[in-house]
Amino acid sequence: MFRINPNLPGLLVGNLNRAAQSVGTSVERLSTGLRINRAADDPAGLATSEKLRSMIAGLGQANRNAENATSLTQTAESGLESISSIVSALDELAVEAADTTLDATTRSGIASEADALISEIDRIAAATSFGGTSLLAANSNLTFFIGDGSAGTNDEVGIALPNSASSQYISGITSTNLATTGNTAVITSLDLGITSVSLQRSNVGAVQSLLEAIQSDIGTKILNLQGADSAIRDADLAFEASALVRAQILTQTSVFGIAQLALLNQNILSLFGTGTSKRTA
Repeated sequence: MFRINPNLPGLLVGNLNRAAQSVGTSVERLSTGLRINRAADDPAGLATSEKLRSMIAGLGQANRNAENATSLTQTAESGLESISSIVSALDELAVEAADTTLDATTRSGIASEADALISEIDRIAAATSFGGTSLLAANSNLTFFIGDGSAGTNDEVGIALPNSASSQYISGITSTNLATTGNTAVITSLDLGITSVSLQRSNVGAVQSLLEAIQSDIGTKILNLQGADSAIRDADLAFEASALVRAQILTQTSVFGIAQLALLNQNILSLFGTGTSKRTA
């Protein structure tokens, strides 16, 4: 028995709407490269992705902090290197002055040079700064935050910078006693000063090496987190291209089905006109 299915038009239209929606979704994902373009696409995935992105941003800032800290330590180490060279030069002058054959004029020249070098140590200590922070003019303790945004002792790196005024490395030494004969005590004191400034440079260098290692570790963490975020949020382009083709086929077949239904309805209606005929007078 021939019957008309009243649900068929609605089913065909529903199929067409779903196929068209799938086409739109696939086109959007292919054009943006993202699987998640709005919260409705994957609420849980979006929440996880946003958390990962927050961590990435925090680590990015931590990496910049570490870069600034590295530049600071390089500045401090450069100042200490210059001071070390000066203390070594003073030691060389003291050894020269220890020679009893030097005349008064030569000793006066040694004393003048020693005065200039001692003043230069103080000038370097006062002038060595980074971003407005004095590094060597007084004892200072600096802390750098290198975490991802959560406070903790493992998120901080500290450095102790010395007071590098001349009195710290050549205590009790003047140009006068340096330029005199029998200055063995002066030479011994200068040797200790060289050792002291070298130790300070080593301490700064150790922190600098640590910061470089931290930067490398942060870079690795960022890459790993970016990979995890990409796996959640980015679209699989091959899959989306395949899904687009499928949705387009379904759209076309749905349109064809609706057209065939319309044609069928027209044919059925024509049946009701085949049994009547017009009489002519």
